[in-house]
Amino acid sequence: MNASFVRSLWWILRLRWDARRAGGRVEIAGSARLRTRVIFRGCGTVRIGEHAVVGDGEAGMPSAPVFVSARPASSMVAIGAETRITNGVELIALERIEIGSQCRIGAGARIVDADFHGVAPEEREMQGASGAVRIGDRVWIGMGAIILKRVRIDDGAVVGAGAVVSADVEEGAVVAGNPARVISRWAVAK
Repeated sequence: MNASFVRSLWWILRLRWDARRAGGRVEIAGSARLRTRVIFRGCGTVRIGEHAVVGDGEAGMPSAPVFVSARPASSMVAIGAETRITNGVELIALERIEIGSQCRIGAGARIVDADFHGVAPEEREMQGASGAVRIGDRVWIGMGAIILKRVRIDDGAVVGAGAVVSADVEEGAVVAGNPARVISRWAVAK
């Protein structure tokens, strides 16, 4: 056994322990690898697909853990096959966050499917709006990008570093800015 495999096994066991303690569930494919700590919170389910890699010892935010929270028991965070998530990423779901296969998510990106509380001062003690986030296959999300509730990002799209995405992104679109706007497009090979 090589050192990286043993380290990955340690992080997987730690993730399973965190989930069990919190009352949640982890489903992780045998070929998936964790290269940093993945902190689990909530009572929901986290699913990590075949050949997915979470964390990278040489990428941005070295050693920063990935934070995954599937808060209620009915919630889910699903990470597709061959997807790579870098350090410091946060995935927080009240309903569902679904990430397709062969995606790349840069350091410090945040994906949330809810406001978690009202926005107006008189509504801040009330639960906010929520809605599933769906990210297609072969999507690239840049460092520090924020993906908000009810967003669908179609196959082959690119989200620029630091972008704030609050509306759907079409297949093959390149978006950047706050709020994110289309700056380019290309044909997506199927």
